[in-house]
Amino acid sequence: METPFCQNCQRNMSLQQRNKKTRKTEQKVWRCKHREVSVRNHSFFSKSHLTLSDIFMVVSHYLECLSLWRLALKCNISHQNRALTWTSYIREVMKNFVEDSMKTMKIRGHIEIDESAFGHRNKYHRGAQRGNQVWVFGMVERDSNRLILYPVEQRSADTLIPIIKRHVEEGSIIFSDSWAAYVSLNDENYNHYTVCHTTSFQQVYKNTITGERIDVNTNMIEGAWFHAKKHVQKIHVCRLTTFEGHLAEIIWRNHHL
Repeated sequence: METPFCQNCQRNMSLQQRNKKTRKTEQKVWRCKHREVSVRNHSFFSKSHLTLSDIFMVVSHYLECLSLWRLALKCNISHQNRALTWTSYIREVMKNFVEDSMKTMKIRGHIEIDESAFGHRNKYHRGAQRGNQVWVFGMVERDSNRLILYPVEQRSADTLIPIIKRHVEEGSIIFSDSWAAYVSLNDENYNHYTVCHTTSFQQVYKNTITGERIDVNTNMIEGAWFHAKKHVQKIHVCRLTTFEGHLAEIIWRNHHL
């Protein structure tokens, strides 16, 4: 923690006990002759009036995947205000971490890739348009189960191939369904194997020279879709700005828990 510097005193402020008569959440403040400053200033906790122990309790229960209502009940805080606000703060931190780590993240070895739709569109455009459909492109590294997810506007080769090249090391073995956008992967220095889900969920390839048998399936990425959709099923309005935060949370939990 950096000690605040007072421009009037021209020296660092000191950490002192807060006046007990005041009804503040923290017992310590930064103080000098001219003013006092909260220890929370310029920190993740600056916007909250909860005590630090209550904040840590909220974060702990949120990581346990409690619903918003149960979290508020456990922490004895408002469901609509403080609980909702703090879960948004936590997701924003997760989102920032994921955005930073995604810049250099590389996966290798045996990789499964797929796309899946989140949300829904009303049939025949009837009724109130309460949600939107968002396509997500996913990649999972079999050895580590590390997951990478991207919301995409299109599922074309022009959109998906650059994402694959950015995150999957050349020479890796990629397993996918028979979606046309993946046709050129063998020309991009990958070993690409497909399974046609309209006829089967597993395809077996055999090298006629070496006799090597390769079982092709996308079970791991399909399992990732199941857990991801279960996580966001409570979202009734799938706005992109909100959805990206939940998507970042899914990635963060996959990498850290």
